[in-house]
Amino acid sequence: MLVFASFANATALKSNVDTAYMYSDQQIPVYYWTVNTDYSPAYVSFTADMGQLNGYFSSPFVTAEMDGAKGSYLYISAPDCFRGAQTVHVRSQVCDYDGDCQTYEKHLTVQVTPAKSCRVMVNASYLPPQYYAPMPQSCAPCGACVSGCNSLSSGGCCNENVSVQMDNGYTQYSTITYSQFYDPTEYEVRVNGADSCQNILAGEWMRAPLSLMNYGAAGTFDLRLIGDKEKMNAILSNSYVSLVRNGISEVFIDVSPSRVQGGGRYWVTMQVLKNGVVTAEKDVCVDVEDVVQAAVSMPSFVTASACEDYSFTATVRNSGTSEQVFALLTGSFAAVSPSEVSLKPGESADVRVSISGQKLASGSYSLLKVGAATVEGVVRVVGEANTTVFAEGCASAASGVDASATEENDFFKVIVEVENPDSKPLQNVSVEIMNLPEGWSVLSESGFQVDANSKRNVTVWIKPSSAEEVSPLVVVKSDGRVVGTKEIPKLSAKAAGLTGFVTLALSQNGWIVAILVLVALLIIVLAGKRGGDAAPANGLDEIKASVEGPK
Repeated sequence: MLVFASFANATALKSNVDTAYMYSDQQIPVYYWTVNTDYSPAYVSFTADMGQLNGYFSSPFVTAEMDGAKGSYLYISAPDCFRGAQTVHVRSQVCDYDGDCQTYEKHLTVQVTPAKSCRVMVNASYLPPQYYAPMPQSCAPCGACVSGCNSLSSGGCCNENVSVQMDNGYTQYSTITYSQFYDPTEYEVRVNGADSCQNILAGEWMRAPLSLMNYGAAGTFDLRLIGDKEKMNAILSNSYVSLVRNGISEVFIDVSPSRVQGGGRYWVTMQVLKNGVVTAEKDVCVDVEDVVQAAVSMPSFVTASACEDYSFTATVRNSGTSEQVFALLTGSFAAVSPSEVSLKPGESADVRVSISGQKLASGSYSLLKVGAATVEGVVRVVGEANTTVFAEGCASAASGVDASATEENDFFKVIVEVENPDSKPLQNVSVEIMNLPEGWSVLSESGFQVDANSKRNVTVWIKPSSAEEVSPLVVVKSDGRVVGTKEIPKLSAKAAGLTGFVTLALSQNGWIVAILVLVALLIIVLAGKRGGDAAPANGLDEIKASVEGPK
C-alpha cells in the first residue's frame, strides 16, 4: 500500500493551459503531459470527453521514463458556426510495470467564437462557464436554499449546480453549458493542391499530391480523372474516399508522359462526386519538356593511310522525344557528310566520316570524336562517340622505295630509288638515314620532287667515324610525312681518308669540288717542299748506319 501511494504521488497530469479561446473554423492544440519521478517507467494513456467539440490526441499512448516526462497534443475543433463554451474533461491513466494504475483528471474550458463567414449561429452558452468548487461554508443561509437542497450544520447549501447568493454579493455559474446539436446535411468538399504547373521531362515520373477536406456532411465520395490522362498516363491513387465531417483524406495522381508524346502543357482534372453529382474538382497542370538527345555509333578503331583519304560509316540516332535537326561535328583532320541530319524520335541515319591522311603523321595514333549538336537556340552537343585512328605509312610509296650501298674510298655510297605510282606528285621529298652510330655523318639531297607516276634516284653518302657493323634504315619523307622506308643490309665500316672526302665532294657541287681540289693541291705542294729539304740528310744517315753496322 505504501509502494502504490509512492507511485501515485510521483505522477501527475499537467497541461499548458486551463482555458482556451478559438474560432469555429480553427483547430487548436493543447499539450498534456505526465511527470514521472518514480524509480520505474510509467505507461500513460490519454482520453478526453469533448462534449459538443471534436478532438483527438496525437499520441494517445506514451511511456514516461524514470525521472522523465512524456505527453501528447490534444487537437480541438468545433462545429461550424458554433458559439459558446464547453468544458473538456481530460483523463490520464498511469500504470506501473506491475499493472497497478492510477487515473488523473483535468478540466479545460474552451470558449468558441463563430467564424467571420458565419451568418447563422449555433448557440451554446452566451457566457463562458467558470469552474465552480463547492464551498458550503460560504453559501447562503439555509432559508435561501431551493427545494431539494440539503442543509449543512454550518447553515449552508450543498447543491453546487445552482445559482446561489455568495457572501460577496455576485453570482457564479456552474460548469454546465447549453448547445444545440448541429450536423449539416449538405455535402461540401474542397480539394487543395499545387496551383502552379509542375515541370517534368518526357519519359520521367512525377506524383502530384492532393488533400480533400470535408466541410459538409459525412459520406463516401467517388473520384475520377478527366482531361489529358491518356497523354500523360495519369493514374489516380483512389477511386473513392470516405470522409467524416471535418475530415481530411490524402490522394495523389501519378503522371508519366510518354517519350514519344512530345513536350507541351497538359491538364488533368480530379472530380469529387456524390451520387453522380460533382461536388468539387481540382485541375492539375503539367509542363512536359522535350528530351533532346542523340546517339552516335561508329567503329572504335580504324586504320588509315598517311598519304591518302580514308572514310567509314557512322550512324546517328535520335534518342530524344521530339524531331530535331542535328549538326555533326568532328576534328580538324576529318569531315562528316552530310553535316546536318533531321530525325524524328527513334529514327537513324548513316553518315560518312572522311579522314584526311595528309594531316596525320605516319605511325601515329589519333583520337577522332564525332558529336551531334542542336542547331536551334544554344548550340550544345547532345551525343558523341570516339574512335582511335592509326595512320600507317603509304603502302604504294613504300613499295616504290629501294636502296643499295657500295663502299667507295672509305665512304658508303647509297643509291635510293623513290618511285611515285600515284597521280599526285610528292612534294618536298627528303631522304634520311637512321640507325647510325654516333659521330657518323650523312650527306644527302633534300627538298626535291618526285613527279606522279615516275621514279627518281638520289645518292646519299655516309661517312663512318668508327670501325663497326651497322644496318642503316632509309626513311623517305614528303612534306615531313614518312612515305616509305627501306632497310640496307649490314655495312662493315673502316676509317676514311682524304680521298674519300674528295670523292664525296665530286659527287655533289662543282664549286665545292673546285675548292677542295685547290686546297688539296696546295697541301701537297707544301708538304713536298718540306720533305725535299730534309730528305738528303735522312738518306745519308740511313746509308751510314747500314755500312758501319751496329755500334
